[in-house]
Amino acid sequence: MKINYDRPKVESSSINQKKNFDQLIKLHASATLPFYKKGWFIGTTISLAAIVIGILLVNEESYIIPKEKSIQKNSLVSNNFIQKAEGKITYTEDTPCVKPPSKRLTIPFETYKIDPSKKQSIHLKNATITIPSFAFLTKDKKQTSDSILLKLRVFNDPIDFILSGIPMEYDSAGKTYTFESSGMFELEGRTINNSAIMIDENNPLTIAFDVPEETTNFNFYELDTINKSWSYITSNTLRKEKSSFETPKTHSFDESEWKTTYRNQNIANQKWKAAEKEVVKHQKTKPLRPNKLNEKDKTFTLDIDKRQFPELSSFSKLNFEPINATKNISSIYTTEWNSIKLKEHKKGVSYQIILQNESSIESVIAKPVYEGKNWAEAQLLYSDKFAKYVSMLDQKEATSEKLKEDYLKKKQLFDERDQLKNKVKQTVQSISTSLVAPILKFGICNFDKPIVNRPKLEEKSKAPILASPKEDLRIKTIERPSFANEKGNKLQFEKIYVIESKRNASFTYDLNKNNHFKYNTTSSISIIGFNENQDLILIDKANFKTATKNNETFIGKEMPNISVPELKKLVLKI
Repeated sequence: MKINYDRPKVESSSINQKKNFDQLIKLHASATLPFYKKGWFIGTTISLAAIVIGILLVNEESYIIPKEKSIQKNSLVSNNFIQKAEGKITYTEDTPCVKPPSKRLTIPFETYKIDPSKKQSIHLKNATITIPSFAFLTKDKKQTSDSILLKLRVFNDPIDFILSGIPMEYDSAGKTYTFESSGMFELEGRTINNSAIMIDENNPLTIAFDVPEETTNFNFYELDTINKSWSYITSNTLRKEKSSFETPKTHSFDESEWKTTYRNQNIANQKWKAAEKEVVKHQKTKPLRPNKLNEKDKTFTLDIDKRQFPELSSFSKLNFEPINATKNISSIYTTEWNSIKLKEHKKGVSYQIILQNESSIESVIAKPVYEGKNWAEAQLLYSDKFAKYVSMLDQKEATSEKLKEDYLKKKQLFDERDQLKNKVKQTVQSISTSLVAPILKFGICNFDKPIVNRPKLEEKSKAPILASPKEDLRIKTIERPSFANEKGNKLQFEKIYVIESKRNASFTYDLNKNNHFKYNTTSSISIIGFNENQDLILIDKANFKTATKNNETFIGKEMPNISVPELKKLVLKI
């Protein structure tokens, strides 16, 4: 159960001052297309006589027919479904208000970080939420300067409605009605420090859902999860606005050429970057100039092991001058050492001299220095190494420069072809139709209307009349339906939902309270069920038609690993 601490108790007198679903039922004589199925069905508009209002409230168009229900004490007692004591729509008290049928198949939240001091918008696929500046208050109703984290998820189609677990039906005068939605969402909010906040009802957020132009009769409601009821917020939510935007004109853009130039410029860029790395790597091998001997009395003269130090192999004996000599360095020269070893310290730059006798060990860092013939030989070796280094560096830099030029040419070609997509534009005028309403509180809100019986016309010249259950030939009843898997084993369901192609709604079949269900024969039907493990079972349109035609058992396909996008593609073709 979701608990909203900032929801004030609504008195029945206040509710009665506003519209309720029964008023909408009386006004609603024909159902409209779901926003995601344009052009499939156009409802007939009728005028209602007061003497048939009682018949109109009986939903004979579709879906589930419940068994006769007992009305609990203090429950719904009038033709408007306002609870006598509380002024609220009631649901079964021992059932959670929001109860998803599956923990694995869920509709995830998206999180948005909001600066409360700025006006901003959240743009979704088919909706926009506009947030004015300073729209949020702390628990003690003060403005907050902390960043706000808004969590939002949108429910657009029957699969979303089913998986959300949000109740999409209500009871009125002992009868069950189902909502058809044109957009539902759940919004939560906290500060970035996880402190509670509320929406300033004097400065509310605004939601706008894009809908087809022919959309009518949808009001805006909020789900009260404490009292398990839908609360009316506002009617007349439809808005039509003119807008203009730029769009590319038709041009000779070639997708395959674009892909080829994109790939070629990427390959050329990689080759150039690799050549650049080779240049940098080679620059680190630059030979160092030899050091000339200055003070011979401060050096060590050592025999060189040519196998251990090939870089010094041109010299049999070599002088090493200490680097950063300490104050007691002079004692090293006057001490008798039994062992002297040479180790590389920094390649080609410095060496470690280890001096050892019976009582002590000393270590000195020194650099090689040259005099006389060794000095002349060291200069010749350096000149040769430096010449080879410069020659190799020139080659690597030339290769890098050539590859860079090649990359820039290919990048220019790609840029030219890439710009074709947006180079020429044209202005297009359009009329957008939206359902617009204020968001006063965090929670679940819905643009919806109750599904009522669809009347039929006897003659064009006569006024439309309401069809009774026996007269409406589009309605079919299936008594005590049975279900089995593809192997013929009986299926046990925890929940079953029916989806009609011409309604943006899902109809619940309660196995504990119903022994038959009813559906519209002009729609394409799918049945979705969940077993005790919350695994999904699908009875698709083909299986449904076969079973209803031959009065046979419905065959369900068990799909424990199906994803939400895969399910929508199978059932809704989206």
